[in-house]
Amino acid sequence: MLADGSDSVALLADGLTLVTPGGYKDNSIPVGPTLELHGLRLSATSRLVLAATTDDPQFAASLELTGLKASLRLTASGATLVLEDLGVPSTGTPEQVRTGLELALPASLTTGDAPPRPSEPFRFLGGNLRAELVLAPEQATDGRLTGSLHVTTSRGHVDFDAFWDLEDLP
Repeated sequence: MLADGSDSVALLADGLTLVTPGGYKDNSIPVGPTLELHGLRLSATSRLVLAATTDDPQFAASLELTGLKASLRLTASGATLVLEDLGVPSTGTPEQVRTGLELALPASLTTGDAPPRPSEPFRFLGGNLRAELVLAPEQATDGRLTGSLHVTTSRGHVDFDAFWDLEDLP
């Protein structure tokens, strides 16, 4: 819907047109607010923390990843999460962590349905990754995704708790 003086609303019910779009557009109004879908990316404060449910023996010690790089976009059929970089690990090197997780980056995860209701998780799948993330409003950021990221490896699975602050894509 545009606030540009046009009336493009229509209401249909049981095959009947109850409200028809207006035929008038006021071209003297040059600008107006619009609603659009746009992408979000993780801010530098985002982190993944190894969860106690991990059973992969290579990841038995505590591990925290900070400074991850990823983007989230809503699509016509759901949402896409692209994980580009795991950031800086608290132990080991980024390459050791990526190799241990058996990940090829960038990794693309998608949802199979429309975005969930507010408080319900997005359920993403892609390759050996699965994520369940809830988007919550935040005063200091463009929102926060919290939830979990699960990685299936040849040795078991590695579970992370996700704390991802978001910001608009440029």
